[in-house]
Amino acid sequence: YYAGLLAAGVRVFEYRGGRYDYNLVFLDPLDGREQRLLTPACQTDEYSSTAIDPDSGFLYDETTGALFLVYDSSPGGIQRIDPGSHSTTWQTLEEGWFSFSSDPFPGMLGTDSLYFSTEGRLLAVDLETGRLRTLVMEEDYDPLPLALSGDTLLVRMRWMRGSERFELRGLNAASG
Repeated sequence: YYAGLLAAGVRVFEYRGGRYDYNLVFLDPLDGREQRLLTPACQTDEYSSTAIDPDSGFLYDETTGALFLVYDSSPGGIQRIDPGSHSTTWQTLEEGWFSFSSDPFPGMLGTDSLYFSTEGRLLAVDLETGRLRTLVMEEDYDPLPLALSGDTLLVRMRWMRGSERFELRGLNAASG
């Protein structure tokens, strides 16, 4: 289960019925009744798609009501889900693999971008267009976005070769 409180209600992440697809269930926070059921999937090519799983990232934008999904998959997929219709507003695919082993999801929302890390890369996704940019790519580091102050993104960098050590870096949020 993955549960979080959204303005639209409580979201629960679970299996439904005899199928092995995960669903997002939106519940009314006052009485617990189901309001909406979503079974999101990311279309990766003409013939196949990737379903959400417990390692996928879920971020909610309180300002717009949009839900952002980042699929733990190859190719990596990112979607913006419209708050009213719960339909996909945009989808972005990355040729490489998105792999998230940490809990919670190693990402955060900024004012105009979603920031997340995967496999030594720190990525930024434009919230309106879905355009994906690489801010940092360092093989021996595991970046984690922590906070945004103006144009500066505070990132924890974990060195993973030999003995473990940590650094804090202030990066330009647009260019890295």
